[in-house]
Amino acid sequence: MPLWAVLPLSPVRCGREGWNRQGMARGTPRPPQQPPVWRRRWRGVYRLVYGGGTTSVKILDRVAIVCDNKLLDEALALRAVLESYGIQVDFHRFIQKRQIFAFFAHPHPEHSHTILVCHGSGGDEDPYLMFEVVDQAEGRYDDPDGWDGITVRWTAAEVLAHVGGGRGTVLSLACGSGRAPLARAFLKAGFQAYIGPVSHYLDVDSALVFAINFFYFLLAEDRDYAPARYGEPEAVKKAAAVDAGWAYGTESFSFFPG
Repeated sequence: MPLWAVLPLSPVRCGREGWNRQGMARGTPRPPQQPPVWRRRWRGVYRLVYGGGTTSVKILDRVAIVCDNKLLDEALALRAVLESYGIQVDFHRFIQKRQIFAFFAHPHPEHSHTILVCHGSGGDEDPYLMFEVVDQAEGRYDDPDGWDGITVRWTAAEVLAHVGGGRGTVLSLACGSGRAPLARAFLKAGFQAYIGPVSHYLDVDSALVFAINFFYFLLAEDRDYAPARYGEPEAVKKAAAVDAGWAYGTESFSFFPG
């Protein structure tokens, strides 16, 4: 008797996430075929280079999550969910002030989305993101002494001054970051679209629920047996409707096209 006849039929790991369909038991209906991996990757790069910031997301597309220590647990939870979807996640945890400026000065061209997991505050005319980090006031970064905890306020002016060559879409989970001044600043910095909550206060769990559902709907076209296709405006509306009726929940998120 051949060896394969006595081995159990178990799924085979394929790449970072997902299962190889050849590991399915015989008789299972074969799902629709996906384009080759290289073609899906090129299609994602093409959208970023030639525009189309309101398209759907594909499996193996690449996103960035940035956070500080305050919301590290939430950022890691979101990373786990997105990677379970088959999305490649580049994770950036800001510890020092200079890391914030270094990241935004050179956004990665392959990131379809940059997700900001941090706190926010400010008024309607002067909203800002907040990153809790440390800094060496005298710039002696090799010196173990002289480091202090600080709060970096990332205003619209900071975005315009320090963000260079933005690509793709920014999704901010910070309170009040979905107001026009910040959105316009990121769009002027080169990003194709911006998404954020309008309300001055946003429940942290609601922010995670929105982000998870937003990418769930964006991936609908690439999911087996799912004929629907949602662009970013539609995905924002559907994710915002998950907890409709609560001003401090998912319905606070708004979409700003470039």
